[in-house]
Amino acid sequence: MSGANEFFHLSSSQAAEHQIPAEFLAPTVRRGKFLTGDVIDDEKFSAWKVADEACTLLLIPPTRELPEAITRYLDSERGLEARRSYKCRIRPFWYSVPGVIRPDYFLQYMAGSEVWLARNDAAAACTNSIHAVQITDVQKAASALPQWTSALTKLSCELEGHPLGGGMLKLEPREASRLLFEPACGPTELFRDAIEVMRQWRHSAT
Repeated sequence: MSGANEFFHLSSSQAAEHQIPAEFLAPTVRRGKFLTGDVIDDEKFSAWKVADEACTLLLIPPTRELPEAITRYLDSERGLEARRSYKCRIRPFWYSVPGVIRPDYFLQYMAGSEVWLARNDAAAACTNSIHAVQITDVQKAASALPQWTSALTKLSCELEGHPLGGGMLKLEPREASRLLFEPACGPTELFRDAIEVMRQWRHSAT
């Protein structure tokens, strides 16, 4: 998305160092590892800021009228390196990240043991290493989403995803679209046993 993640994603200390005005910074979830619960809210972002994580996205409108602090950052060594990347070079305004959305939910693209689906209560953006989930049918979502924690849905994640090195599970968009959001309509204990077998297999097979 950004074309230069290290340049466009800033920690609190980096934003302060370069005197980036707050109105040019948006909360963002940069990596799937930050999805460790079912909600992303202001409290989590506050904790990430305290830990000095790069959890804000530099959002500059496509214009040449920019504050001096922004211009200095664009012309810094980091900026000169970023503008040479392919995605930045081909944009009319290399420093303006296009297509930024603030989805309803975040879904992990790659997960360890648990695949997390987190509601976006912080109006945050995310990188393309996380699935940005938009709700199009509110009524259907209201009945389906509570089933995310069901054993059948968790087993569906294991069956639809595919293992990577280090025991990671990857869910491509097409795989994620096939996930079953259903209550466990059979022997729940059997589903849980199957989940454990699948997780052990992908961790031992890599």
